[in-house]
Amino acid sequence: MTKRKKLGLALGGGGARGLAHIGVIKVLLEEKIPIDLIAGTSMGAMVGGLYAALGDIEKVEKIAVDFTVKDWVSTFVDRVGGMGLIKGERAENKIRAMVGDVAIEKLSIPFGAVATDINTAEKVVIDRGDLAKGIRASCSVPLLFEPVVMEGRTLVDGGTSCPVPVEIVKEMGADVIVAVNLDSVYFLPENQRKTKISTLDVMRNTLFLLKYHLAEKEIREADVVINPAIPYVGDLDFVNKKSLITGGEFAARKAIELIRPLLV
Repeated sequence: MTKRKKLGLALGGGGARGLAHIGVIKVLLEEKIPIDLIAGTSMGAMVGGLYAALGDIEKVEKIAVDFTVKDWVSTFVDRVGGMGLIKGERAENKIRAMVGDVAIEKLSIPFGAVATDINTAEKVVIDRGDLAKGIRASCSVPLLFEPVVMEGRTLVDGGTSCPVPVEIVKEMGADVIVAVNLDSVYFLPENQRKTKISTLDVMRNTLFLLKYHLAEKEIREADVVINPAIPYVGDLDFVNKKSLITGGEFAARKAIELIRPLLV
């Protein structure tokens, strides 16, 4: 009997746009496409980690949909740290309340959260230890959240070094790699662009440009790339959650017939 090929899912970062990952996973499961390995960056680590821990994408969707904008703000915005940045401890505690005190290496689905060592610029794969803290590290956006110290490393959002962790999934043992890239649609349409932009806009767009070009390079190594065609959504715009999830579903359905033949 021929051994089935392992499918690895590389879930990219993208703030609120990351809710599209829920839709992608839902469709893969509905279509009986196995998910053997998951690596996630930033919001990809959040969705991928919750799914790997809970084993039920419907539960993950319910958590996301039931969260109000006020909930998102109260969860991710806690007291200012000694570095003048948001500490992020409240978010870590909220994640732990959802998944429990679970170690990544104990998950039923092999999982890695990708962060960046701010002192060396190296990408760091968190594939063991506290899941909640690993997700927090992967989501710790520079200039917004205080870095997270794990095993002597000072870690920030993985999107600064590895926005779509294709190479990581390959190293984890995937034979077939499906990447979900959330940064293919980001900038406002020309008719909606402002002639004058704020310093915050400049900072945000500069960070995005770095991620965009890194992601374009990374996804070349994937077997299938899913680009959810979601409208412009800011990283912290959690208002239209259901439409973001639906956008992931729609994009995944178009990719199913590309994925299925690769698994035999």
